[in-house]
Order: sequence, then structure tokens, then C-alpha cells
Amino acid sequence: STSKELGGGLALRTIDKKPLAAINASEEKIRFPIDGSRKSKCKTPASKAFLLLQLRASGAPLEGFDDTRILMQEKGCRVLRAMIEYAESAGLSGPLCAAVRLHKSLSSGAGW
Repeated sequence: STSKELGGGLALRTIDKKPLAAINASEEKIRFPIDGSRKSKCKTPASKAFLLLQLRASGAPLEGFDDTRILMQEKGCRVLRAMIEYAESAGLSGPLCAAVRLHKSLSSGAGW
């Protein structure tokens, strides 16, 4: 992913690379691996955000990534607002409902 929205302000530390590789390799934790491969390595802050957002969406805690929790919540809300606007304009009711529910959950602090 090359998203600057999710990558801005989020650092990819060397110490993060091994746990992120384990997350990417786990079929139980995330649905969509980096670059479509479970063997791909996390090389950018946007890739880190991609994995951690999926991890939280699955209900798993961000263990070991406490410093990124607030940043991810703020950025996640911004991305979800954009998704809501797009789904409304495109008439996509299913994704719209899901995005609204997740946005409300993130805004209230639930799940993070």
C-alpha cells in the first residue's frame, strides 16, 4: 500500500518488523496479507498500518504496538469518514452500514 493517509506520522521501527511478519503470516489474524503474500515483509509505515488496522478489525489487541494505538485511531476515523462519504455517493448500503458502525466504535474508543 502507498497510502500517505495511514503512513504519515507512523514509524516502522526495526523492532516492529518481526512481530509484523508474524501477523502477516497468520491466516487467523488477518485476511489480506501484504502484497497478497503471507511471506512478504513489512517495509513501509503504510504496510504497518494496513496490518494493524486488520488486526484490530478482527478484534485482536495491538499487543506490543501501544505507541501507535492513538495514532491509528485518529487515522482510522479519517479513513472511515472518507469511506462513508464514498459509500453514500455510490449508493453502497452494505459497506456504508459497516463503515458507520466501525466509525462509531472507533470514535467512542470501543475496541481500541
